[in-house]
Amino acid sequence: MLKYVIILFCCTFNSSEEVTVFYKSDYNFIYSEKFKIPLYVKYTINRSDINGTIKRTNRFKIDKLISKKTAGPKNYKKSGYDRGHMKPAAVSKGSIKDMKESFLMHNICPQLPEFNRAGWKKIEAKVRALLKSQDSIIVYSGPVLKGIDKFIGVDKVGIPKFFYKTVLYGDSSKAFGYLCPHEKLDKDITKYIVSIDSIESLIGIDLYNGLAECLEK
Repeated sequence: MLKYVIILFCCTFNSSEEVTVFYKSDYNFIYSEKFKIPLYVKYTINRSDINGTIKRTNRFKIDKLISKKTAGPKNYKKSGYDRGHMKPAAVSKGSIKDMKESFLMHNICPQLPEFNRAGWKKIEAKVRALLKSQDSIIVYSGPVLKGIDKFIGVDKVGIPKFFYKTVLYGDSSKAFGYLCPHEKLDKDITKYIVSIDSIESLIGIDLYNGLAECLEK
């Protein structure tokens, strides 16, 4: 059963909006019905999530428990955009259920192939590599909704101009983020590393509530 809570907060994309946080088996997320993409997807990566034997399904589906306004996979057909994961399939190998849920459309955003299959993929790999020294990491991943003015499909799925991914070490010793323009990225992905504070200010959400200020800057 899908669990959810409703919260009210101020965001840069809308001055005040009632927002529902939905909980799946291995992640939680907020979904924008206006742009038909998530505001964020939050998940914890453990070593079992990347070392499991579960294979990709590549079966993109709507989660009907969320909303009738969720955009379906057909919006992406012949659009020129990939169906880009916010929580990657590569960190969903812990169970069949986790893998299937990573392909639900509320975990997907339109991404240019040269972005999704290159620089963004490299960032995802760098994040996974942190588990060599950490037992777990807590990640937020999502699009920046501010400034969206282009759309694809009959459901008018918003095309973000920026994407972000934030990381908090499981032992709370370090936190940082990536903020990337939605384009072909430079080979040196370290140039996209920013503070947690800067991303929170941009999207208008306090991602790591209670995190020490010294780690957010």
